[in-house]
Amino acid sequence: MVVAPGTATHLVFTTQPSNTLPLTAISPAVVVSARDAFENVDANFVGSVTMTIGVDGSGLGAHLTGTTTVAVTGGAATFGDLKIDLAGNGYTLVASAAGVTLATSNPFNISLTP
Repeated sequence: MVVAPGTATHLVFTTQPSNTLPLTAISPAVVVSARDAFENVDANFVGSVTMTIGVDGSGLGAHLTGTTTVAVTGGAATFGDLKIDLAGNGYTLVASAAGVTLATSNPFNISLTP
């Protein structure tokens, strides 16, 4: 039996952000997918995902740079050049798009040493 995905209802971090250095691209690239109520990827989802800092691990007003709005292709948006400028622990990212529930990443750190 083949199950056809429904219309996307929410976003999911498919590849979570990882620990890195300040002003260094988060690697591997952060990936967010559009999912239906049963967690199937909605490959027909049309729109863009915007990434912002949820929790600022520095407590000092860190900035997220790189391409922060990405068009969804095949149900996923890949953010290949996101960087945060200040060291801190417990950062989170928030992914949002029109018409679906946003997603918050797992916590990660930006540290001064590798």
